[in-house]
Amino acid sequence: MSLLTAAVLLSWLGIREIAGGCWILTFGAAIYSAIINNLVMGVYVLSGFLGILLHSGLNPGELIQGLKNEYLSSVYTPEKLKNEALRKALNNDISQEIKSLLSSKKNSNN
Repeated sequence: MSLLTAAVLLSWLGIREIAGGCWILTFGAAIYSAIINNLVMGVYVLSGFLGILLHSGLNPGELIQGLKNEYLSSVYTPEKLKNEALRKALNNDISQEIKSLLSSKKNSNN
C-alpha cells in the first residue's frame, strides 16, 4: 500500500521520472501478490479436499465411483445401459451371421 501512496504522491507533485518507477514497482508488486495469493488459494482448496476425503473415510476409488453414480446417473440410466448392451449384442450377432453367410457362399463357389 505504501508503494501506491508514494506513486500517487510523486505523480501529484509532478516528479515524473521517479513517479514512473514507482508505478512500475506498484504494478509489479500487484502482479506478484496476485500470483502468490493464487498459489495459496490452490493449497487451501487442496487441503480442504483432502480433509473431506480423510473425514469421510473413503479411498479415492470409492469417492470417484460415488461421484460418477451421483452425477452421471441422469446420463447413464439403467434403461439406456440395457439398450446399449442390447444394440451391441445385436450388432455382434448380425456381423457374425454375415461372416458365416459369406464364408459358406465362398465355400460353395469353390
